[in-house]
Amino acid sequence: MNTKPILVAAFVVTASLSFGQDRFFMSSDKMSYDMTMTKYGSLADAQSNSNSLGSYTLSDPATNDRRDMATYFVQDVATYDSNYAIFMTAWYYTTNPSQGAYSGWGNPNNTNTGFVQMYDDGLSSVNSMTGSWSVLNAGVAGGSTFSMSASGGNAGAGQFARLWHGATGGAANLTGGTFHSYNFNVTASGLTANWDGTHGLYTSFDHPGTVTGGFSGIFENTGNDAQYHGFYAFSGVLNESSWALANSNDLNGAFVDSAYGAVPEPATMTILGLAALVAARKRSKKS
Repeated sequence: MNTKPILVAAFVVTASLSFGQDRFFMSSDKMSYDMTMTKYGSLADAQSNSNSLGSYTLSDPATNDRRDMATYFVQDVATYDSNYAIFMTAWYYTTNPSQGAYSGWGNPNNTNTGFVQMYDDGLSSVNSMTGSWSVLNAGVAGGSTFSMSASGGNAGAGQFARLWHGATGGAANLTGGTFHSYNFNVTASGLTANWDGTHGLYTSFDHPGTVTGGFSGIFENTGNDAQYHGFYAFSGVLNESSWALANSNDLNGAFVDSAYGAVPEPATMTILGLAALVAARKRSKKS
């Protein structure tokens, strides 16, 4: 069984304004991933893609070999003020409450094969992070798109880092190590954004209709079995499918809605302001 910190209801990736981006948050398990990896004997070989020691693929939705992805990000939003940095396999939903809430019982994602966990408690590994409305059509059903990205490195045991080692299974003590580098990006479309005056940003609580993006990096396995030691260059592709959402009626507890929010870019704010001004003038003429 997989292990993870006891934070099931509050996975978030947070950043302070020191990163220099506008305020945003993102929370969604409504996506999945395929992944490929190549093993190398040294970091230099992994960085130059030289002297491969083997390749591994996780990509077969028909046999449940596509895994659900959990993504939770937030920056300077009062209701999400913890310090985390996470993208990871969403394995914890369970179909049988008697087995324990969030035990992963009955969940095909609760397998070590294909498992990924970049988990940072304190933002020590995050070098940059940004999130924004790449398309904002306020109040239009399904008319907005949210995009975010994060990158970093040197996430190891202190950050609960793990990555599948390419063989069947792969318990926590065999898949631990260090993310020497990682990049993550996602674009979620088909969202309905509305103004949230309380927090001063546009928010959407829809599940996205379309998800694109991916993750990549280099992970060094330092687990308990030397045969798996090495440097794994990995690359994942995000998809909009979700086992948890498709089976939400059978899960222990409701499948939490997705949530997105961001302050618009200055240019967008200007356009919205002009639109409001035009609308106000039209109303005044009518009256």
